[in-house]
Parts: sequence; structure tokens; C-alpha cells
Amino acid sequence: MGNEEVKEFKLNYLPDFTKDGDILEYTIKIIEDDEVIAGEFVYIQLKSRVILTLEPSMELFSNLSSIRVTVENTSPSEFKGNLESVAPEGWEVDGKLPVTLAPSEKRTYELPIIKKTPKPFNEYEFGFILKDDSGTAIINSKRLLDFQVIVQNTGTISLDGFDGDISDWSNAYPIHLGVPENYESPDDLRNADVAARAFMKWDNDYYYVLVDVYDDNFTQNFDGNQIWRNDSVQVAFDSFAKALYKEYDDDDNAYTFSLTKDKKLLTYCGWRALVDGVKVPAGPVSGDWFRVIRNNEKRITRYLIKIPAKELSPMVFKENSQFKFNIAVNDSDVEDREGYCEYSYGIVVEKDPSSYKTFILKRFEKHEVDLSDSTVELDLK
Repeated sequence: MGNEEVKEFKLNYLPDFTKDGDILEYTIKIIEDDEVIAGEFVYIQLKSRVILTLEPSMELFSNLSSIRVTVENTSPSEFKGNLESVAPEGWEVDGKLPVTLAPSEKRTYELPIIKKTPKPFNEYEFGFILKDDSGTAIINSKRLLDFQVIVQNTGTISLDGFDGDISDWSNAYPIHLGVPENYESPDDLRNADVAARAFMKWDNDYYYVLVDVYDDNFTQNFDGNQIWRNDSVQVAFDSFAKALYKEYDDDDNAYTFSLTKDKKLLTYCGWRALVDGVKVPAGPVSGDWFRVIRNNEKRITRYLIKIPAKELSPMVFKENSQFKFNIAVNDSDVEDREGYCEYSYGIVVEKDPSSYKTFILKRFEKHEVDLSDSTVELDLK
């Protein structure tokens, strides 16, 4: 190469394994006269040529008759293979079927449930094995089932005296944030850099959110409208599920919850829907809306949030009402936000309620379950 000459090289390498999520480490060296004069580490995360997604359910456990799995062929060639599902303990699913996808095709398959057994907190884990037509496993992994279902509350959920015990929430339905790509067991969620599990309930007077954040520590160095920059939880609502574009509009509500740097509870309203046709400005919210409990040994920060129904106007609180909802968790270990996870896009990077997922309010449903079988921590003692 001549002086100040720039050349571009293309390096081709086909690894002998293609496990989804694996990270390959390469060392690129420039050698002159048998001496290394420059070097660089390059990390590549492998993506499968086929992507498998376990779709969320919008049914109560009693009405759950199938699970839906979406398979996407990301390659430029046809994919032919077979899918097999591994059901949770006490379940049986008709989950063996052939899969044929054209290049870039995405298809959703419905797998009938033959037998099911309720679990505490409706936490269900499914395994999936997808093999190509040569019998090679392209995907062999587990997925957690999310529920975009919010069950009615019939008791009393009090902030006063909340000590972290959530036994009364065992009939609620979970959504999961920040699940590691190579998830294998609940420990993978607990040990993630930042991950969360959330449950919601409702009644005529309140919308309740219970969030377990898995993180090394709790850090908050800010106050007021800056608390999102450190450890915090953000929720956002599109009351009529009608958003077709980015930015909030007149039926949206957004709130952030955290302890301040002075260890005070702060609810900050980032956007408020019109109230009787009048725009309510953003700012701190008066009133007692939540509690936070931290257990460093278990790496859990548990939020119990209780939003007055009147503050979510024009949202309709009755059975089968649908709306769009999103939740985000911000993570900071030292000074500023270093990471985050959110259920869907649209809170952290930019405000985009059109990307939120649709949730539905459902009636109360009682579960007879053995709480000793729970994979969710019942308390933080």
C-alpha cells in the first residue's frame, strides 16, 4: 500500500455453528515482516436465518385454547423444516408441524392446547425446536408467554404497609421486558443486566402496576423531570388505541416513577390527556401513587403503583375495554442512564404510541394454585 492509501477488504468466514445469539470474537491483525503492527478485536452476534416468536395472549387462562407462534425466514432462500414445541409441566400442546417459508416470508401458526394446569402468576415457559429438512436444529430455545390481559381486582390493594409480599397477585398475568436472547431458565431473567417482569390489575377506581426490576443496584441522582436518567419505571397509555403516528396526542397519558436523590417518592407526569377539554401541563403529581422496595441480595427492585382511574381519563374502566399500553425500565449504575428495556418500542428513544401493544381489561378469575411452586419471588424478605 502506498503512503496514506486506503484499501477495503471483505473477509468471509462461515462458522461451524449457528446458535441464535452466540457471540463470536475475532482478532484482525496486520502483520509486516512477521511482526504484528496493528490489531483489533471484532465481536459479531449471530442471528438465526429463522426467527421464532411466541405471540402474546389476550385470553384469560380459562379461555386459553391455543398458543400462537410466528416463524420468519430472514434468508434469501426457501426454508423447509419441522417445528416441535415442548409444553410446560402439566400441559400438553399439539405442537408438531411442518414449516415451509419463502424467502423473507413470515407466518403465524396456531398450536392447540390439549391440557393445561394453572401456575402461580400465570408464568408459563415453552420450549421450541425448529429443524431444517436435513434434521439440523436451527432453533432450540425457550420462550416466556406474555399476556396482554389485565385481570379485575376484587380485594384491597393498599400502599400503606406494603412490605413486598405479592401473594395476592398470583392470579395476575405477566409481561416480560429485557429477556435474554438465550433464555433457558428464570435465573437468566434474574441475572440479566437489566430485565423486568410486570403485572397489571384494575377496578373502577384504580389501575395497578406491579413491576419487578432485575438489576445490580438501585441508583437515583436526579429529581423532577430528570428521574428517567437513572433507575425508574415509565408507563404510557393510549386510551382509545387509535394512535397511528408518533408523538402523544389528546387521549394519551405518561408517567415516570422513582425515588429521588433524596429518597423521596416522586411521580412525574410527562404527558396528560385533555381534562374537560383543557390541557394539563407536565410536572410532579401530588398524591400517594406508589411504593418501592429494594432487595440487593435478590437483585430486585419491586414497584407497586396505584394510578387513580380519574387520572387516566378518557380511558374506560370496564370489562373488555381495550387500550394501548407500554412500560419501560431505565437502568443506571453510576451517573446517567446506561441501559433500558421496554415492552414495546415508543417510550425511551422517542414517544411513539402507535407502537404500543393493545391490552384488554378482563373480569376477575380465581386460580387454585400452589404458591410454593412459584418462580416469582413472593416476598423480598
